[in-house]
Amino acid sequence: MINGINIGEMILLKKILFLYIILFVTGSMLFSDEFPKLMYVSSKEGLNQRETPFINSRKIGTFLYAANVIIIERGEETTIDGIINYWYKCYGSNGECWIFGGYLTEEMPLDVPTILGRWYVENNNRRYFIFNPNYTYGEGYKETDRGSAGKWSLNGNILTLKITQDGPDALNESQFLTTIRLIINNRNSVILDLSNGKSINLTRTNDAW
Repeated sequence: MINGINIGEMILLKKILFLYIILFVTGSMLFSDEFPKLMYVSSKEGLNQRETPFINSRKIGTFLYAANVIIIERGEETTIDGIINYWYKCYGSNGECWIFGGYLTEEMPLDVPTILGRWYVENNNRRYFIFNPNYTYGEGYKETDRGSAGKWSLNGNILTLKITQDGPDALNESQFLTTIRLIINNRNSVILDLSNGKSINLTRTNDAW
């Protein structure tokens, strides 16, 4: 016995304290979110962008199915279409907007072209490609104005990029990105096989940049 407490009671107290710590840490992890955060639209009808976090707020845009969305803030909990979830602030077609989280998912939907989403160039996490559901794309380097943008289309395994906008310091290599053979390793790894004999290995990323 130590200070009036026997060994058995001490062991029980330690177990209770350990359980409390585990529950506290787990609860903190479950109820905390780190922003910005990348998510995808899971509604095939698209997802409305609203001016304020209310169902009757003015609609200012729409995200297409499987669009990647950068979440920057979580709002109040609400119920829409019988689904309980939160309003989220994000970057939309016309700047910041609010969307309902009940139609968001952390994983890219499986029934869309693999090329959709955000990609890093292998061994170079500053260089990126983005392919959007509205058939626009962008490529370049993070935190610079180097790169290009335009339209993409996919016919079988042939990816065609039509460059419509170059940055003031455009990548020379972007000029080669017109007709490309797409090699799919899996949903998170693809290869752009360029017509000049070069290739670019891409790895999917969920980084919110």
